[in-house]
Amino acid sequence: MRPIRWVFLVVLLLAALRMYEFSSEDFAIDDAWISFRVARNWLEVGKLTFDVTQPPVEGMTNFLWTLLSVLWIAPWPELDPIFMARVVGGLCHLGTVVVSARVAARLALAHGGSARTAALVTGVLLALSGSMAFHALSGLETSLYTLLFVLAMEQTLAARSGRGGPAIACGVLLGLLGMTRPEGVLVGLLFLGLMALWPETRRGLWRAALPFALLIGGLELFRWWTYGALVPNTYQAKPPSPREGWFYFQNYVLYGLGVVGPVALVPALRRSAFARGVALVALVLAAGTIWSGGDWMPGYRRFSVTMVALAVLVGAGVALARGGWRIPAVAGAVAVLAGHVGASLRLQDAGLYPTRALMSLALAANSTPGVRTVALTDIGRFGYYFSGSIFDLAGLTDKHIARQAGHHLSKAWDEAYFLARRPDLLIVNTVSDISLPTTRTLQVHAVESGPLRSIQRLGGYHLVSSLDLQGGKYLVILARDGLELPEEVWGPRVRRSLSEFTVEEM
Repeated sequence: MRPIRWVFLVVLLLAALRMYEFSSEDFAIDDAWISFRVARNWLEVGKLTFDVTQPPVEGMTNFLWTLLSVLWIAPWPELDPIFMARVVGGLCHLGTVVVSARVAARLALAHGGSARTAALVTGVLLALSGSMAFHALSGLETSLYTLLFVLAMEQTLAARSGRGGPAIACGVLLGLLGMTRPEGVLVGLLFLGLMALWPETRRGLWRAALPFALLIGGLELFRWWTYGALVPNTYQAKPPSPREGWFYFQNYVLYGLGVVGPVALVPALRRSAFARGVALVALVLAAGTIWSGGDWMPGYRRFSVTMVALAVLVGAGVALARGGWRIPAVAGAVAVLAGHVGASLRLQDAGLYPTRALMSLALAANSTPGVRTVALTDIGRFGYYFSGSIFDLAGLTDKHIARQAGHHLSKAWDEAYFLARRPDLLIVNTVSDISLPTTRTLQVHAVESGPLRSIQRLGGYHLVSSLDLQGGKYLVILARDGLELPEEVWGPRVRRSLSEFTVEEM
């Protein structure tokens, strides 16, 4: 592998330059702070939950990432944890690019292909992906997940030599993968299934299966003991939606695969049983993502491990292509790059999030006497900086709301539950500028229409202020009657009543 070290340097440089585009903190996703608050609660009060005033709920889907964030929250409690999370995420992404290039090189070399070509193609495809670069710096677990995945793939390939060490390492990595994201358990079972089918790994399968079973079994015991459930609360808050998942997949086919990109896999699939096994894993994972409903975030975060697997096989495919397959293989790789370029030009691979405004509101709430509970949808950064209780309208960290009928962000509204909790503040997202006297319609997300209509019917709350987030987006703050928010902290008071508006869902 020494002669292709320059390839690794090139793809590392490309990946670093691509991530630089998303260096602004405004590219961090609000959900990241949900994990950080859970980790801090574990440090401070010994409870691995988002809201210590409520029964424990596994409101995050990145158990291992949440535990790892303790490593930078504990020594630097005054530092916003997003800084180190983005550093670690960026390093994991660089590791993913290099290890993927290395796996492609070894796969090509084992079948008489050019290791240099395979490494370069795979590395460039991943390094220039705007989606993967963006999510590496989002503050979430995505790049850790992809790194563990490709390391497990590498050890699975090494285990085919019959050695026991790689099989054990593979089992550990697959267990850590399942601890990072729930669907990682499926990845582990799929890889173990392949190892059971291959004669080279069948006899030593227990070496991989045992550490995997111990890690996942221990995690499930902890979940049941702590939360009374075997899966995160998100499984109830976000029930499967194949229709939405299919639209999500179509976006990935266009911007992730360049439509015809998979053609480049064929030479590798024809010559390698390992390649066929990895392709099968990628196909099953893609089907699972479609079934689950995909993701609301830009890019193709939920297809990231699929993208890693396919990039490895595309690189090996180009290196192994012979005769009439050379042009289609190269064309497939170019199509994937074209998809990445198209995603960047059409702003489909990243997004900006006004989390600084939410942090400012949290600090304002802390400084206002009488504010103990706040209801809102974007609970991440606000929740991390707010010292009180959170009423999570989306139900990610609220077991009661998550179990209501309906789909994600459109659950059946339980008015009695809202009245029982009676939050001191309600913060809603809207595209309506209520500071304008001509505005008569308040357009909000479905999840926020329930409390607003309850307030219109029953009263008990008054409009306080509206925060302009730019780009046609606003945050509207309402306070319970009897609680006055000082204008020097919350901004000029909106001199209008909620009864003046017609609430509509966006």
